[in-house]
Amino acid sequence: MRDLCRTVFCLLAVIAFISTGTSFAQDDLVRERPEKDRKFEEPAKAPAELAPLRTFVVNSNGDGVDATPGDGVCETASGNGICTLRAAVGEANALAGDDAVTFEPGISEIQVNGQIQISSNLIIIGPGANLLTIASVAAQSTTSRVFNVGNFAVSIHGLKITGGFVTGTGGGILNAGSLSLTNVAVDQNRATSFGGGIRSTNTLLIRNSTITANTSTTSTSGGISFAGTNLLISRSAIRGNSSSGNGGGANISASVSATIENSTISGNTAGAASGGLFLNRGTINNSTISGNTANGSLATEGGGGIRIQAGANSVSITSSTITNNSAPNTASGSRSGIWHETGTLTLQNSIVAGNTTQDIQLSGGTLTDGGHNLIGRNTSVETQYPAGLPSGTNWVGTGAVPLDPLLAPLALYGGPTETHALFPASVAIDNGNDTTNTLDQRGYIRPWDVVAVPNSPSGNAADIGSFEADSFPFTAGFPISGRVFETDGTPIRNTYLVMTDGMGNKYVAL
Repeated sequence: MRDLCRTVFCLLAVIAFISTGTSFAQDDLVRERPEKDRKFEEPAKAPAELAPLRTFVVNSNGDGVDATPGDGVCETASGNGICTLRAAVGEANALAGDDAVTFEPGISEIQVNGQIQISSNLIIIGPGANLLTIASVAAQSTTSRVFNVGNFAVSIHGLKITGGFVTGTGGGILNAGSLSLTNVAVDQNRATSFGGGIRSTNTLLIRNSTITANTSTTSTSGGISFAGTNLLISRSAIRGNSSSGNGGGANISASVSATIENSTISGNTAGAASGGLFLNRGTINNSTISGNTANGSLATEGGGGIRIQAGANSVSITSSTITNNSAPNTASGSRSGIWHETGTLTLQNSIVAGNTTQDIQLSGGTLTDGGHNLIGRNTSVETQYPAGLPSGTNWVGTGAVPLDPLLAPLALYGGPTETHALFPASVAIDNGNDTTNTLDQRGYIRPWDVVAVPNSPSGNAADIGSFEADSFPFTAGFPISGRVFETDGTPIRNTYLVMTDGMGNKYVAL
């Protein structure tokens, strides 16, 4: 599927770098690196260390409660054998020890009329977020979310959580325990206060999941509101969420540390500050923050992509791409990409460019250059990032002459999350730091040498940003012909096409 996604991109993407009417001739069709040389992270599985003593199998899409909680039998009436999700969780709550809930095949949607309270250690294992939906159909109230997790170890896998609309916090999930979400979609939930999708005051681990189209109607944190002790967001997407206040995508409080890795935060909107992310302490690694908007009109608002208030704490951003974010109102419009107010921010091997007005606004605190960055406009950070192509190990444009990173549109170019691919002439290629990460956001090897693109003067280093170029797209619509050569009698897989235009420039398409 990874290679199919890349092939579709190569056939359909329209590339501005290649001018209309350019003719191409096929040079060769050559074998790409074998699958065994690629390193892809497998989707996380239910943790073995929480292997349950009992498993309750949901066989009904009803919403009835358990008849006799604590008797070890999930059924809505004595002897009827009907086990609903609410009954299964209720039975698990009443028993000591760890339990699991699974689902019989064929159950695709369960409508719940009021929150399901989880008050024991529990694993809920669904067949997949595209196969099973847990939807709240309750009228708005203080208990009309989908799940309310108490102070217990809970792991939810393979399902979609939607439809919650709560008066208060946590429209989809309210968490006070140690909650792990894997292959879960939290979609189209609403809260009047913090956390349209999720509100967590304790540990929250999100892996291979999507947090999309959730809303905080009168407060902050459209997607995620976090005020706990440990937050991990890995190989996940926070997309299209909105809040009337700060943190359209996520609002992470000052008392915690967050790790965001191999993830994309995109298309989120805040009515005030921090369209994508409000962050006080933590790390962002191998991630993309793109197309977020902070609509605040006050001088104290802004930060289309990220707003950082670290205080005495620190934030580090490594091998990431921050682009196409905006803060359109006049008072805060200069804070489009990163708005850094307090604390220490360390930036390394990252692209911060192509945001609508200003890429980095330094209002206070300390900005530390970790090297190998591409900064589109150095307005407000001229001391830390003097202009130059290159400037030390960095590549830096100015407000008058911005540096275009030459990024393809945000899309799936392999891997589970959307990224911005690099066009062939991007100075991000080969000018990164090999020591920061051995894989890019998608799970592709760093560094990777694209044979059709000459190495930079610094050699075949890794690329700057979240994406490691390993092939390039071409414009569909022109004929391709030629011969395919086999050398060992096995079918060709994972190939790339090397083409030369009329000026002798080579392009690669997978």
